[in-house]
This record gives sequence, C-alpha cells and structure tokens, in this order.
Amino acid sequence: PKSPFKTTLPVSGAVATTYNLLCIITKDGVPMCTGLGSKDAFALEPPKNGEDVVDIAGNRTSSFPEIFMVTASRKILKVNRLDNTATDIALNAQAVRVAVGLSHACAITFDGQTEEVRCWGSNDAGQLGTSASGTVEPKSTQAVAGQWLGLSSICAGEQFTCLTTFDSTACWGEGSLGQLGNGKAVDSTSPVAVNLQGAAHQVTCGQRHACALQNGQVYCWGDNSEGQLGDGSVVPQKSPVLVRTPGDGLTDIQAIEASGSRTCARNGSGHVYCWGANSSSEDLFNKYKSNTEGANYWATELPT
Repeated sequence: PKSPFKTTLPVSGAVATTYNLLCIITKDGVPMCTGLGSKDAFALEPPKNGEDVVDIAGNRTSSFPEIFMVTASRKILKVNRLDNTATDIALNAQAVRVAVGLSHACAITFDGQTEEVRCWGSNDAGQLGTSASGTVEPKSTQAVAGQWLGLSSICAGEQFTCLTTFDSTACWGEGSLGQLGNGKAVDSTSPVAVNLQGAAHQVTCGQRHACALQNGQVYCWGDNSEGQLGDGSVVPQKSPVLVRTPGDGLTDIQAIEASGSRTCARNGSGHVYCWGANSSSEDLFNKYKSNTEGANYWATELPT
C-alpha cells in the first residue's frame, strides 16, 4: 500500500509480520491474517481442541511464509499455508514464545522452574545456537538454559537469532554484517552478548538487522543498506545505534516490529514511526525522503 490502511483485523494479542502477511490474535484467541495490500482478513486453522492461541510468529524473509502458533496449553502448531492445516511441533516442553527465521525456528520454553531456548531447522551459520548440523527435532541451546533467566522476547532473522533476558540481550548465528551486535562481523554458534547496557524490553529481527527496545528508546544493529537502523546513514553497524528522527531520538516507544529491511515502532500516544526500505509500491512514508528510491534513513512518523 502507498499509505497506512485500517484492516478488519480486531487486534488484541500478539502481532506477527511475514514477507507478505500480517497476522494477529483476536480478543477471542483466534489467529487471523490479511495479505499485505488487502483489507480482507482470513482465519487460520484453529487448534483442533478449540483452545485459544496466545502467540504467533511468521517467516519474515520468504515469499512463502511459514506461520507458527503457541496455544493456551503451551504447544506449538505449524500452519501449512497451502491448505491452511495445522500440525504439532514435537517440542517436548511448554512453549512461551516462538520465532521464525528463513529456514529455522526457535522457542522459549519453561517447565515451571527451568527456562531454555529450543531451536530447529537449518544451521548453516549457527542460527540454532550449536555447532551441530541442522535438525527437524527441536534441540536445546545449552548456553541459554537455567533457572529464572527472565527470557521474555525472542526473534529470528534470515540466519541469526536474538533474545532478551532479565539483564541482557544476546544473539547467535550469522554475523557478517554485524547482526549479532557484539562489535564483530563474524558468525557465532553460541550466544554472544549484544553491546547494550542493561535489560531490553523487547527484541525484533529483520532479514539481516535487529532492534531492541530499552527504556522507551530503540537501538538497532546489523545491515543498514536501506536505512533500516534509523541512524540517518546506510552504514552497517556491529553494535547498537540509537534510532533517531531528523530532529531527535525517539522517546516513549512501547513496541517495535522489524520485517525484511524495515522497522516500525509505536509510542505511548499511539503514533507509529517507520524507517528503512520503501519501494515505490509500498510508499509508507510521506516526508523526509532521503534518496530517489524512497528509503528512509531516519525514523518517520506515519500519517494517520
């Protein structure tokens, strides 16, 4: 769309963006999606026992999205978009959150005392948090397991994964463009600390960049070829940089969401800001054009 539009989706719970879909959980616990550029919504196949869905995530870097849902009984279902059927993922643990990359997925699990991260899929760059080969069976990322770690947010990019704990943010996998945020441009098969002081409220991953929400401000790192870090440049960053508007930094941000080479944020007053990729067919920004292709290198408030 060339401008923001209101869909028929009754947003109440989690929101997930994929390459070409927007999916949400309604106030009744029903998973629904709409195609980008369309106002028509459709329901995903609900859990067979009729239970609510409490979390939803989609592949953000593929034209054929995979959608995963966490049910109220803490199981993970994978939705086949060809026939809209859902199948169980043999997690062997209770799921809290789920994240989906290009060809891998990870989940935060909790057994009443111990928290851990379990990942499955391809492992070309260490995105599963292990040096082993890829696997269709969810495996524990041993470096992220323990009691009361405060694992609250997890995201997956093209070939990397990030999460937040009660006092830090960590990433693993491909790091050639600084996606791991640890000041280096190398891959890692185990979690490394992002150069961000203190706890982050949320972390979100695009294709090859990531952003964290901390104390009402947004910090991003990784690929910046289309201005997706929001720092006014197209220079990739190996450590987090503060997202800014043309005049100042963003404040009072309550939620962030990255997809592909774009990032958006919502503040406490309901205003939405976006930065990064802006093709001619998706002209979301109406000011502060930074180049002839329309990429926005600063955070830009969307019109209401």
